[in-house]
Amino acid sequence: MENEECGLFETIDLQGIKITFETFDGAMNINPVVYTYFAPKLSIENRTNQTVKVNPETDFRVYYDGVEYGLCNPEYADNSEMLRTIEPGEKIEGFIYFDVPQKSWKEFRMIFEPMQGKFGIARFKYLDE
Repeated sequence: MENEECGLFETIDLQGIKITFETFDGAMNINPVVYTYFAPKLSIENRTNQTVKVNPETDFRVYYDGVEYGLCNPEYADNSEMLRTIEPGEKIEGFIYFDVPQKSWKEFRMIFEPMQGKFGIARFKYLDE
């Protein structure tokens, strides 16, 4: 089960798992270098009757202008706040940090497949216009 691509501030319901792309952040200054990342802030709500595991390393993929990028080095950005087990009725929020090049970009896409796609695939898109 897949959805049409949704954008910033939109919510997707994957068979009872509601995910919202709330906002995003971009770069940090680690003297003497500016470290570039893309960090979508997400809220994930479990409205199912079962426990749902969320793992940024396996459940999320991000693309900048069609090129896939991985998670940030944990030395610079901590993704552990979203490495969680969500109980029925629970909602979590947090940022997931992706390592992206320091360049201008036009299009960001994110794919979320909780528990190896058991609940479906959520697709988000953001255009820099």
